[in-house]
Amino acid sequence: MESSEELRQVVTRFFEALRDGDEEAVRNRVSRQPGFERFGSDPEEVWHDGEAAARLWVQQMKELGGG
Repeated sequence: MESSEELRQVVTRFFEALRDGDEEAVRNRVSRQPGFERFGSDPEEVWHDGEAAARLWVQQMKELGGG
């Protein structure tokens, strides 16, 4: 597999947005495409909806002290 500079930049910006508390940037980097799935650390944590996952990321960011 080849590394992708574009993908690296997207992921880096996502982590920076979490760190900085940038809700809009976090939401903008969560897919809303059909087939999207987000898995958590618990086997029951699965989201098939990008909008729900975006809300979850923002909530977790706040709880972890992002921003």
